[in-house]
Amino acid sequence: MATGMPLFPGRSDIDQLFKIFQRRGTPTSEMWPACTRLPHYNPDFPSWPEHPITDFVSLESLGSNSAADLLTQILQYDPDRRIVCRSALQHPYFFEQ
Repeated sequence: MATGMPLFPGRSDIDQLFKIFQRRGTPTSEMWPACTRLPHYNPDFPSWPEHPITDFVSLESLGSNSAADLLTQILQYDPDRRIVCRSALQHPYFFEQ
């Protein structure tokens, strides 16, 4: 929303997944231990490395390092590592001047 463009502009389900993987990295058991147990997990998916959020959304568009940090926490694959709403609302981003 910060840029007015979708973060992961896929044209199909698999293209959408690949756009996410290309930008956020292909999920691994280190990132998300349960990913290998998902019903459609495919170990043959291409393997892309994880990239900082600012590699595809400029810090200028985000407005601050706090915004980049919050977005990174929101986009975690592993639900146990993803920021929860109550914590997100207390994130420093919302208290910046």
